[in-house]
Amino acid sequence: MDYAFLKDFEKKHSGGFKIDHPDQSIVMNDWYRSCLNNLKNKNSYKMEIASANHLWGKINACLQHPQVSVRSTTWLGIISLGLGASVLFLGIISLL
Repeated sequence: MDYAFLKDFEKKHSGGFKIDHPDQSIVMNDWYRSCLNNLKNKNSYKMEIASANHLWGKINACLQHPQVSVRSTTWLGIISLGLGASVLFLGIISLL
């Protein structure tokens, strides 16, 4: 978390909540907390965070995105890729 995010976060949540250790904190919305077995606010949890900067990690992140438009367009892309591959396969077979 950079300084601008912390300043904006503390301004929006002015009810006395302050992030004291930003290098050991994670800010996430209810969607992600519910995906992680309903984590409670302002509690400490041990977590292991791994990088998923590869194709399957990016697709999986889109399939679990909180916005329904991102999830649906990802599914449409996967279905379109499957249909395109099957049409290509059938086209090659018809030439043989």
